[in-house]
Amino acid sequence: MFEDITIEHLKFNENYKIGIGSTGQLIRYFKDLHDNLNGEGAFKEKKKTRNKYQEMIYPELVKITKRIIDKYETLFLKDTTDPIQKKIYGYNLNGYTNAGMLSHYVYVRGVRLGTLYKNVFFGHSLNVLLQRLNHIEKLDPSKLGEFARDTTKLEMFKKLQEGCTEFIKFISDPTDGIYVYWNKTVNSIKDELGIKPRYTKYTKDMKDIKDTKDTKDTEEVKLSDDIIEKSK
Repeated sequence: MFEDITIEHLKFNENYKIGIGSTGQLIRYFKDLHDNLNGEGAFKEKKKTRNKYQEMIYPELVKITKRIIDKYETLFLKDTTDPIQKKIYGYNLNGYTNAGMLSHYVYVRGVRLGTLYKNVFFGHSLNVLLQRLNHIEKLDPSKLGEFARDTTKLEMFKKLQEGCTEFIKFISDPTDGIYVYWNKTVNSIKDELGIKPRYTKYTKDMKDIKDTKDTKDTEEVKLSDDIIEKSK
């Protein structure tokens, strides 16, 4: 079952729900997003932009998703060849059946359980990924029977946890993490385009509206947690 734990092995559909997606499936989503925006893999041409914001943000998303994919493969796939190690990694990263699904939905603040990948905001997908990594990092293997009895498995699991720790820092480091880079990039583009942020009473997440009465170009922008909405 765990002979192949690569992200290419995992089935993916944009209509899958992110609330039940494993770490590996989230990376598979980033791969799908990268290829869609860049015209690679199953996508014969780049995703077309509908406004200036998309025109400027899509190339940045291509670079960011490529960095995330490369980091994941380096930490968890590149040197993982031992069958036992594959099982440990596959079980924890891809779910108990190695299919990309968790056994149950896991709530992450600000993200609805039923949200489809095609509708998820990019920043929210990073939040879900961090939750999955944090869960693995904080597990106490000494309390898991098979690891407590087998020192080889215990060391393999600890190596997986070390990879999660490094990946978490890669995303959330306050100086040069992916999150910081993403927010700076988005804010820079918004400033250039004159997009003003606002807060809603329902969430602390940012919503964006264009400072104009013309709402033609303010349709919702997918693939980003900085949505340009129709002015209400």
